Amino acid sequence: MKKHFIAPALALGAVIMGLAACSPSSGPVGSSETSSEQPSSIPSDSSEPKEDAPIATGVHQFLDSSYNARREILGKLEKYAVDHALTGLPLYEDSSYALYNPRVVKGVDSYIPGFGFSILRDGKLNGKLAGETLDKYQNYYHNWNSSDPQTLNVWNDNGSVVPDLFSNCSTSLFGTRLNAKKDGYEYYGVLAKQDKPYAVTEDGVNKTPTAEELHQTWRIYVRTGEEGGVSYRTLSTKADRAKYDNRYVQLEDYLTPFKMLLNKSNGLYRGAELANKSGQGAIVGAAAYYNATGGAKEGVLSDEEADFSGVGLKVGTDADGDYLEVTYSVPVNRFYAMYSIYDNMYEPLPAEFVNEVGVSAINGFSTDMSYTPVDNTLSVGPYILETWETGKLITFKRNDDWYERKENSNLYQIGGIHMDILPGYSTDKNIAIKQFLNAGNLDSVGIPSDYLQDYSIDPRAVSIPGESVWKLNLNTCNEDLWESLFGENGSITHTQKDSYWAVKPWMSNSNFIRGLFYSIDRENYAKAQGGSPSINYFSDIYLSNPETGEVYNNSPEHEAALEDFWGDTVESYGYNLALSEAAFKKAINELIADGSITASTESISINIFWMYENQIADEGNTIGGYIKKAFDAAAEDLGYPVRLNVVQSVGGAVWSDVYYKHLLVGQFDLAFGSISGNSLNPLNFLEVLKSSNSSGFTLNWGADTTVVDSGEDALVYDGKRWSFDGLWDAADGGVILDENGMATDPVNIVFSSFKVNGDRVSIAGRLEILQYDGLVVDVKDLFGTTDAEGYSDYFEIYPDATAGATVGTIEDVIWDENGNFSFTLSGDLAANVIKAGGIPLFG
Repeated sequence: MKKHFIAPALALGAVIMGLAACSPSSGPVGSSETSSEQPSSIPSDSSEPKEDAPIATGVHQFLDSSYNARREILGKLEKYAVDHALTGLPLYEDSSYALYNPRVVKGVDSYIPGFGFSILRDGKLNGKLAGETLDKYQNYYHNWNSSDPQTLNVWNDNGSVVPDLFSNCSTSLFGTRLNAKKDGYEYYGVLAKQDKPYAVTEDGVNKTPTAEELHQTWRIYVRTGEEGGVSYRTLSTKADRAKYDNRYVQLEDYLTPFKMLLNKSNGLYRGAELANKSGQGAIVGAAAYYNATGGAKEGVLSDEEADFSGVGLKVGTDADGDYLEVTYSVPVNRFYAMYSIYDNMYEPLPAEFVNEVGVSAINGFSTDMSYTPVDNTLSVGPYILETWETGKLITFKRNDDWYERKENSNLYQIGGIHMDILPGYSTDKNIAIKQFLNAGNLDSVGIPSDYLQDYSIDPRAVSIPGESVWKLNLNTCNEDLWESLFGENGSITHTQKDSYWAVKPWMSNSNFIRGLFYSIDRENYAKAQGGSPSINYFSDIYLSNPETGEVYNNSPEHEAALEDFWGDTVESYGYNLALSEAAFKKAINELIADGSITASTESISINIFWMYENQIADEGNTIGGYIKKAFDAAAEDLGYPVRLNVVQSVGGAVWSDVYYKHLLVGQFDLAFGSISGNSLNPLNFLEVLKSSNSSGFTLNWGADTTVVDSGEDALVYDGKRWSFDGLWDAADGGVILDENGMATDPVNIVFSSFKVNGDRVSIAGRLEILQYDGLVVDVKDLFGTTDAEGYSDYFEIYPDATAGATVGTIEDVIWDENGNFSFTLSGDLAANVIKAGGIPLFG
């Protein structure tokens, strides 16, 4: 499942799984405070000495570990992240209260975490909506959104607004529905004709693999043609789009989204993510195809234009019907075989439609705005995109040809979805509830803090458990680390000298950070927000065993992960004013000792960035007040004049600017934001904490997660010391670690000859296979062939040390099973290599 940046306020009560929001119930916090027991000392972040544990080296993989063992690894990784402030400063879980119009008949009365009320699938509307003046919309579920994204292009989006909207008119291979008892949900085949994938082995297709079995290749029988009963729908009135309406899904259409994503020339965000994925869920050959299409034309390429046969995605037909077959880079169990391609981003598409519309306009507006998302989107599922009035309204109409409704008329009784766009939310957090109460034109709304006292006990009110923990993310880098990550030659982004962030030495002081964490009165703060106080990284929808529904936060491993950092403050949700002041006292003394401030310094500052202007008044001033109160009291008690200035700012013109202009590029001290997704594989989700930003979603910076720590900071598992990255890699797909515990490749490329012959270059060398215990590698293992002709397609040469297509020819390739190779370059490729004086990058 893909991860995404959580969007700001959306309508609560929506039935979309994974909906997470900066709650519209946000509001100012009261002045009451909770008393704290006086501490004897700051909780120690130490544990028993670990110096004797050897560094993990060689080959390691824990893919075949049980769910219990993987939970233990998850706990070890979480503890490291908590102790190093990589999980951010937690504030509250986004539980809330919502009001529902009495006409809404929910599918279930009690909210099911990770699933909802099943309103669209199993509910109905009983009566009219007073504020709706058009009869055609009376049987539409009326919801709202704070912004108009102008597109439903999920393939090029990493937020949550677009996927949430797209889910209204799309579907997936597998989905969720109420179980028979209506007290939970279950997975079932939607576009798939079976409820679980079948394993493909050397002996054939195994339709009944156990939950624990690991296999690389999995087969999914899919709905196609008239017999499958699934067709594309569009309400476009333009002839060149309307021709696709009621066209049945064909077998080849199941490959189209992957071909579109993996054509590098399309430049799709989720395509790069899919290609660069490693470990669990990565698809064989995806990266090679992606890199090979860097110079291709845009769109969906035919097999003649780009050979797709090397990608682990195949379609075929046998006695049981049409199927899609997926081969993963590493073996997975049946649940994660399904979960890895569960997303509606992978629903079928006709290649002809994609190429006719154009990738840049798919699911959105054409360049001249003559075609709207209604024209450029094909709906597959129970609802069809119907209207798009920019900045005002989006509607979806029920698809009466959807096979599930045709089979059972009690499903999808609601005639459509009516989504009002309320951009005024950015300055008025109460705008939606005013619409609900005064205009009577919404079916559901979250209760903001200003209305909580009066309406949380209203008979129309329901309590909704949280699905995400909101945090202030931290930049605890020192100047050297910040420059290595974000400077002119940074590994994450490149920043001009005059735009460097003013790194503050107190933000890299561990006691200052502890002071921040203990200063927040989360119980009163969260109550005023309508949320639940929390010091967890994950919300309770994250499961360490998706087969049994085991909630990770209820595990002893999670409890242990919090113990060293939070100590006894766990009982008070991390709040202890006396502990906070004690930590700040230590920090002030240390900052004076190292020269960061002097005994006469009068002011230091921290900068906090938020999504919306209204958040500063509703949340920022309260948070800033907590922090400043604790720090200033500590300084006064020490007799120093230094006081803390908390600078509050909005991240930019739109909510996502806090991510793109601050969190992802190191331009902040603290900033509000969170990541959601992948709730059924929390171990895999922790990739977002890597300092390399391999996931593209790292928000907290300050610890180098590639380094193996020693002493009290050591991460020990299975009797060995690991880096965070090393243990995560071993659990997600397997890793080879060098003598320092750093990830390494199993081969060295050694060049033995570099000869220039006019405008041609002849090169020879050898691949040296490094030997590690437990690792057996030969050339065929690496490349699938020892045939020179078959291998030549795998050569990639980047003479200027950058990835990209280079015009030229690679010829006269010779390759043998001992790893010896030679080849000749000509054309611009040879000229560039000659100019560079060698081949800096070769693979």
